[in-house]
Amino acid sequence: MLLILVNYLPTGMAFVRAFTDWSKTNFQRAQISFVGLDNFRMMFTEDYFLRGLKNLAILIGTSFVKVLTVPLILAWMVSMMRSDRKKYIYRFLLVLPIVVPGVVSALLWQQIYDPQIGLLNQLLKKLGLETWQHVWLGNEKTALWAIIFMGFPFVNAMAFLVYYGGFTSIDASIFESAYIDGANRFNRLWHITLPGIRTTISVMLILQVGNLLSVNFDQIYILINDMVLETGETLDYYIYRVGLYSTNNFSQATAVGLIKSLIGFVLVIATNIITKRMT
Repeated sequence: MLLILVNYLPTGMAFVRAFTDWSKTNFQRAQISFVGLDNFRMMFTEDYFLRGLKNLAILIGTSFVKVLTVPLILAWMVSMMRSDRKKYIYRFLLVLPIVVPGVVSALLWQQIYDPQIGLLNQLLKKLGLETWQHVWLGNEKTALWAIIFMGFPFVNAMAFLVYYGGFTSIDASIFESAYIDGANRFNRLWHITLPGIRTTISVMLILQVGNLLSVNFDQIYILINDMVLETGETLDYYIYRVGLYSTNNFSQATAVGLIKSLIGFVLVIATNIITKRMT
């Protein structure tokens, strides 16, 4: 019963309210009326929503690249170490940054991107690349990419742990047999290791989709100033602006939330299909 009240009832109410004119002025149940697909038609005619979809696609694509490269390579390298002591040390060092809250990390990168005293511009100046210096978070052309670059060198602690657990779960006898048959390290990685952790990769990608669809608002809101927020707009910020900040159109914000859920569902299905075809 508690699960129904906490999870399913709000979801059902959101689905219904997305097809109404629920707003700050039409808040009472007697005032709310059914408007059909008007909220969905409205959002697809607004540049803000379409820009949010485009930015979300960029964020998801680059996020997949980041989570499938550095953490995967590091987890494989650590799992291949012979010394248990070295494995423990590297695991500890790579996982340690996970204790830093996301907001603190965003504030840190805000200082790195500072146009006057930021580390990035100061480093470019030291290297004699003054022409490359920018107001990174205040420029419409660089704001979104500055957010994407945040976290460099992209050592995702959670992804590292998930991949490392997948690597260590593969039966060592399989590698020994492949080694006896003359398979080199690359062949063992490509034909044994990666297919052996395809379920792990699928889980990690699904978690990444959920993360991007739910918690990328706070960092963007902290990092980007009001002048370029529209350029770096995501669906999360669109929901905040339409539902709580400007028009108080709760039903349209709810409709965007349904679109986000649909996007997440499609991405999860696609991820499962792709990873199942890995050989």
